[in-house]
Amino acid sequence: MISKISFNAPKISFGNTSGAPVNTAKTLERSPQSDTVNFSGKCSCPVCNEGELPRELKDIFDNKTFTFKKADGSEFEGTIKEYLEDSILYWDRDRMQYAGSLIHSTYFENAKEMIENGLDYSKNYRVQAGPGTYFAAFQDLRYGKIAVEGSYLGPQKEMPVFERRFYDGIMDNNEIKEMAAKYVNENAPSDKTYKLVNKYCHDVLVNELGIDILYCAMGAESCFVALNDDTMSLRPYNFKFNKDGGFGGYN
Repeated sequence: MISKISFNAPKISFGNTSGAPVNTAKTLERSPQSDTVNFSGKCSCPVCNEGELPRELKDIFDNKTFTFKKADGSEFEGTIKEYLEDSILYWDRDRMQYAGSLIHSTYFENAKEMIENGLDYSKNYRVQAGPGTYFAAFQDLRYGKIAVEGSYLGPQKEMPVFERRFYDGIMDNNEIKEMAAKYVNENAPSDKTYKLVNKYCHDVLVNELGIDILYCAMGAESCFVALNDDTMSLRPYNFKFNKDGGFGGYN
């Protein structure tokens, strides 16, 4: 658990909401529900050292230019932050209406932990649409019969719509993976490597770009990705608890 992460940047730049892929800048004050972000910190890699990235690695990721391959086969050269910014197609105000009732399908024990302890984005390692918890606008039973309903309670007024499978450009970048792997003493990419990269990208998206929740397409599927754990309110969607906290059946 990270004790405190500051969100006190005075202004955050956002694009327009017309639905067109242009970036007319404007600003939004950030005033999230709290200034804490859950981070499990249960493994022994450097990323779990008080929830902070190794300074040397952060400086490299902040400044080094990489070549990213996009889902359409094109390439983009720039820093990780520049790639993430370039992956935003447009900002959509209308799509934010869905963020008031999103569904995460899972299994009972997972749902119980989420409702009792909140989300923890760091438990997801190999992801395709950003380092967060994945929601849909409907219940998808392929991922479990139990569903948790999430409502976004943060200040974000517009939904960033990202390019299809944009995060694969980072997860599949060998140079980035090799740099991260050496900090966790791994010879090949592992869950620890991905966790380190996810931590960096999460902080860029949430703390620097002001994105608590995003929308992205993954092939034929689309999903909402909650990045800032503390801005989501959770409740049972299609089940209930017994008095002892066990499964109480479906609603």
